[in-house]
Amino acid sequence: MEAAILFLIASLGLDFVGDSSKSVLEFGPVRLAHNSASFWLVGLVLLRLAFALYSVRLMTRTEVMISRAVRLSLLGSYMNSDGEARRSLPRGTDQQALTVWPQQVGSLCGSLLAAGSNIVIMVAMLLVAVFTEPMASVVTVLAVCIGVFLFLPIRRRIRRLSAEVLEAQSGLANSIHEAGNLVAEAEIFGVKDHLLRRVSRFIEAEAHSRDKVTFSKGSISPLYTAVVFLMIALALATLFATAGDNVAPYGTVLLLVIRSISYGQGIQRIGSAMASLRPLLERLRTVESQLLKRRILWGSERLPTLDRIEMANVSYLHPDSGRGVRSISFSAGRGARIGLVGPSGGGKTTIVRLLLGELEPQSGQLLVNGVARNRFLEEDFRRLIVGVPQFPHLVEGSLKENVKFFRSTVSDHAVTEALRGADFEPGLEGGLGSSRTLGGHSMSGGQTQRVGLARALAGNPELLILDEPTSAVDQSSQSRITEFLRDLPAESTVILISHRPEVLQLCSTLLFVKDGVISSEGSPDQLLGTIVLDEEADSGAAFG
Repeated sequence: MEAAILFLIASLGLDFVGDSSKSVLEFGPVRLAHNSASFWLVGLVLLRLAFALYSVRLMTRTEVMISRAVRLSLLGSYMNSDGEARRSLPRGTDQQALTVWPQQVGSLCGSLLAAGSNIVIMVAMLLVAVFTEPMASVVTVLAVCIGVFLFLPIRRRIRRLSAEVLEAQSGLANSIHEAGNLVAEAEIFGVKDHLLRRVSRFIEAEAHSRDKVTFSKGSISPLYTAVVFLMIALALATLFATAGDNVAPYGTVLLLVIRSISYGQGIQRIGSAMASLRPLLERLRTVESQLLKRRILWGSERLPTLDRIEMANVSYLHPDSGRGVRSISFSAGRGARIGLVGPSGGGKTTIVRLLLGELEPQSGQLLVNGVARNRFLEEDFRRLIVGVPQFPHLVEGSLKENVKFFRSTVSDHAVTEALRGADFEPGLEGGLGSSRTLGGHSMSGGQTQRVGLARALAGNPELLILDEPTSAVDQSSQSRITEFLRDLPAESTVILISHRPEVLQLCSTLLFVKDGVISSEGSPDQLLGTIVLDEEADSGAAFG
């Protein structure tokens, strides 16, 4: 279309300048009067405008759809992988993989689409030029071919530098994440400037690598333009040497050649975009395959109620440390109260994560009502079995939204009762509909822990798993929470980790976990004394 517009403009202009008495425009077998050609020109310009706007809309939508599809795919893999796979990602990688990298993929794909449309236009112009004057169009073909091969080393350099940029950005994200966790302690110890310099080094490294790849990408266009102009100059010199003064017939073709060569930059943009896209896609594939490799599998059988949960000879060793649990076997029937105690790092939290279906046993089985856990629907399992981590996280929302936690089936009455059970009655003073927004650092550690407990209680689970449920609350709150847990219905099952004797007295059975195995079990009265002796023998190892 643009080729036709340029041909009409050039032909009309040359006719008026060269021979104003000429009333017909000739293009091969096609003959148009000047008035008709002018109307055709206006129509083609408007049609090209509509096509250009549609192309912009198509490219924008394609870019957005690709980035959205990549994000959704990665998010699904991330959410369905086990906890160990998520934790094994370098710090900051999950945020980059879900935010920055998909946007970059979409942007590069949009650039490829735009460059592809430019190539189509260039080919159309070449066809018009070949039809009008075959020899003149050879200049364009030679320039494009030379450009393709001339810039191969630069594209290889872009691919290598793009991989370095991704590595530098991962290091920067990791250092920023680390600084966010350390800044308060760095201030206390008077080393804030050292932490600042540490992060600054990563910022400088990322900026340096990005500067190199940006310059390499930007250099392609002026280098390509220089090559093209030299080719045109050579062609003009040859033309004047062979045609003498009779060069007017070549004016239209020369305009088409020059314009089509500018669109030839689309080929170079495709090369640089592909060079940048390849390492990015490789990094995304690596992250996704790492997550997919460790997915938590679920079945389709319904789980209406929970009568018994059992760990049958279960082993799980963490890949990074080699620590974990080995040959763990115990069961909890309906109404059981079981406490996990032992030295820090002994394997208690790993057992809890296995019970909650956050980790997949490497050997042995987790049985629910005597059936392998992975045969049941996840939604049924999650409805019946709920855990409270030692450090719950709040979402940006009201107190009610934090306790309901996206569960529409939880009623306001259940929220109120759960907050009372978690000793959070002060939170009820403003009412559940209070506009106060929680999240971030808006609550103390003890308040956050009680909201997390209320979140679990509100769903009325049949198995409640607690990891240090009172570690961040004072003695009076601990007593009230303990009393509430003691008054839970007799058919409710509770498994908890604690180092506080008052909380452990809730349990009928304690399992002492040390070095990844259950070394002893018994009632609180039988075992607590033994725990103290073991603690002394273990050079004061902490519990929890």
